[in-house]
Amino acid sequence: MGLSAASWGEVVLGESGDIVTQNFDAYPVMRMRSVPRMEVHLIDSAEPPSGVGEVSVPSVAPALANAIAALTGTRIRQLPFSKTIKVY
Repeated sequence: MGLSAASWGEVVLGESGDIVTQNFDAYPVMRMRSVPRMEVHLIDSAEPPSGVGEVSVPSVAPALANAIAALTGTRIRQLPFSKTIKVY
């Protein structure tokens, strides 16, 4: 979800400010065949249970932006990244 949001995700507004992107059928989501290999590590804790997936979503865009900057030397400062570069 984080990669999709950083790569293509945006809520499109009409000329009068109304939301054009009304539902997820018009919101591109990255498919498993496009997702890079990743490892997930859960840490044992005595704290009460809570979600482990949602907390990682906001950190994806800055991490991806840093990786692109390290690779290309160009810093992207606009979301989604597809507005700046071609994202597959």
